[in-house]
This record gives sequence, C-alpha cells and structure tokens, in this order.
Amino acid sequence: MAWATSISVALLLTWSLGFLYWHLKIDRALAEIREEARTHTGISTSYVSRLVGAERRAIPRLLREFKEALARKDRNLAQALCWELRDAWEGADSRDDGDILRSYHGPRLDDNASLEILEAVYADEDLIWNEKHDLYPAWWMWWTGRRHYPRSS
Repeated sequence: MAWATSISVALLLTWSLGFLYWHLKIDRALAEIREEARTHTGISTSYVSRLVGAERRAIPRLLREFKEALARKDRNLAQALCWELRDAWEGADSRDDGDILRSYHGPRLDDNASLEILEAVYADEDLIWNEKHDLYPAWWMWWTGRRHYPRSS
C-alpha cells in the first residue's frame, strides 16, 4: 500500500512541477514582452519569439493579453503579442516530424500595423481558437502543446 501512495505522490509532484514550469515560463515571457513593448517605440519584424516551445499552452494567455492590449490602445504590445501568437500557432499545429499543417491565414503585418488591423487580427484569431480549441490538448496536459492528429495507417 505504501508503494501505491509513493507512486501517486510522485506522479502528482511530477504533474505539478511540469504545470508550474509552463505557467512561470509563460508569465516571465509575457512580462519581458510587456517591458520590451513599453521601452521601444516600435517592435521590429525581426522580433525573437520568447514562447516558441510553449505552443498551445500559451495561446489562451496570449489571446487574453492581446485583447487587453487592444483595449488599452497599446499598439506596440498588441503587435508583439500578435507575432508571439503566430509563433505559438505554428508550433501547436506542427507535427512531430516537423510538418506544419496550418500556415498563418491573416494579413501580413508590417512593423507599424494600425490598431484597426490588429483588432481584426485578434477577432480572427479568437474566432479560430473558439472553433478549434478542442483539437488541441486540454489545459492540464502540460506535457504536450501540439494539435491532436489522427494516426495514419
């Protein structure tokens, strides 16, 4: 009986540490993105993603932050979050073999996209997430951030 309890505790601890890792990684990345957007007058398209590996795990948080940035009329932050969101989608839609099955569908943005364009991009991304979030792992499945694909025979 003690071994069963030990295994349960080990599994719970492993899950908790993994979940905490991704939560803190995404929080830290969002804080860095906010700081960079605040201190720079423009975010460049050469912007380096901080959440490349977060994949699906970051999408709900990025959408929420994107919406809040737009509500505050913070164009720099909204632009940076838009690029992070694209990177998260790309990772979430890739397969283990490296194939990406979703290419970005929205308008191409230059370094100074208007708030109106960013609002349209947000609306589109939010709609896609609401329609397709069931294709991705649930929030508690921190060990994977990629879309579920049917197995080929």
